[in-house]
Amino acid sequence: MKRDSFIFYRSFWEAVKELKPAEREKVLSSICGFIFDEEEPELKATPKAIWTLIKPQLIANIKKYQNGSKGGRPKKETEQKPKEEESENLIETKSKPKHNAMKMNNVNENEECRMKNDNENENVLGFFEDEFKRPLSSIECQTIADWQNEYSDDLLKLALSEAVKNNARSLAYIDTILRNWKGAGIKTAVEAQEQIEKHKKQKMRNSKERKLPDWYENDDETYQQASEEEIAEFQKLLEEANHV
Repeated sequence: MKRDSFIFYRSFWEAVKELKPAEREKVLSSICGFIFDEEEPELKATPKAIWTLIKPQLIANIKKYQNGSKGGRPKKETEQKPKEEESENLIETKSKPKHNAMKMNNVNENEECRMKNDNENENVLGFFEDEFKRPLSSIECQTIADWQNEYSDDLLKLALSEAVKNNARSLAYIDTILRNWKGAGIKTAVEAQEQIEKHKKQKMRNSKERKLPDWYENDDETYQQASEEEIAEFQKLLEEANHV
């Protein structure tokens, strides 16, 4: 069922507003095409990275819309069952408490697991919020959680620090850093830091000032003041040259 509208979150705009106009237009067109026409975009480089971050939220919204358009839960039947079925219902009723208890235990275990994961993620999410100077959106939290399944917390913090140094507080920029490290075979924060230092040294070598000519540093050479005869002879030569 095709839609006439959808929710455009502020986090979407924060992700695309720093792009070049052509790249920003591609991402926005991809969002509209995916929602209204169910078209999967073909993007590359930075637009593709940003689309990867936005797509899960769009899919979640589509599912909510589809569930809401089904009309809700059907009404319960009110007809009374025959008396001969009452005994069977009694048996089923007696078995429910045990089943409900097992279900409640599973819920408690899932809640404990979720709380444990939340405690593990709290440090990383708090680190991101401190550097971003604002609360994270739900899609940003989900993106960071996905990163934690692939990268270590120390590596994520280092990538964030590098983004802040370059005044690029965006998940798209951080994702680019992580992908570059992954492509270089870097798996730990120590390896990443070594590459950063190596890059700095290479940059310093390339930015050294051009070597001055030898005559500039020749302090041993002395110069003598020309005599009046030599000056007069030089002026005469200049005058002859001007009349040629």
